[in-house]
Amino acid sequence: MAYHVHTTRALILKSRGEGEGHKILHLLTEDLGVLTAHAQSVRVLKSKLRYHLQDYTLSRISLVRGRSLWRVTGAETISRAHTRLPYSRAITARLCSLAFVLTLPDDPHTDLFQDLFALVEYLGAEDIVREELAPHAELLTLLRMLARAGFLEEHTSLSRFISSHSLSNALLDEFVPISPSGFSLAEETLTRAQVMDTAMLY
Repeated sequence: MAYHVHTTRALILKSRGEGEGHKILHLLTEDLGVLTAHAQSVRVLKSKLRYHLQDYTLSRISLVRGRSLWRVTGAETISRAHTRLPYSRAITARLCSLAFVLTLPDDPHTDLFQDLFALVEYLGAEDIVREELAPHAELLTLLRMLARAGFLEEHTSLSRFISSHSLSNALLDEFVPISPSGFSLAEETLTRAQVMDTAMLY
C-alpha cells in the first residue's frame, strides 16, 4: 500500500520520550495546524533526525498519516538561531506553550504559524534584533495569537499592529508607546479565557 508523504515547515511546540528511544512530537505545521506525530528511534545516539526534532526547532518535516498518529519519515532544521540566547528561547517556549492550547489537533491554522514564524525569524536575526524590543515582540505576537483564535476583541489602537504578521524594529518602535495598553488587554483576555497563566507574561 502506498502512503502519501506530506512535507511541511513546522515548529516543534513540545515533545516527550516514549518507549525505547522513540519520541512523541506536538507540531505546529504550516499546512495542517497543530498535530501529534511519532518519531521512531530518534533519541538513540545514531539517529540522524534527533538534532532536527528538538523542542522549539523550526524544521522541514516529512510525515505520513497513520491510523491514530502521524509518523515522521524525515526532517531537516531550518533554524534554531532563536533558541541560542536565554531570553529568546524563553520567549519562544512561552508562546509555543500558548500555541499548543489555542488549537485543536489537525485543525489548519495557518495564521498562527505565520505569527510564530515571524517571531522566531525576528529573534533569530542576530544582526537585526534588539534585545530591549524582544518583550514587545513577544507581547505583540501573543496579542496576534489571541486575536486569530477569537479570544481578543477588536481594539482600535492595536488593530493595525495585530492585523499584520510581520515583525521589525521599526514596527516595534511604533508599538512600544501603546504596549502598556496591549499588556493590560492581553492579561485581561488570558484571565478571562483561562488558556495561560498570566504569570508567564514578561
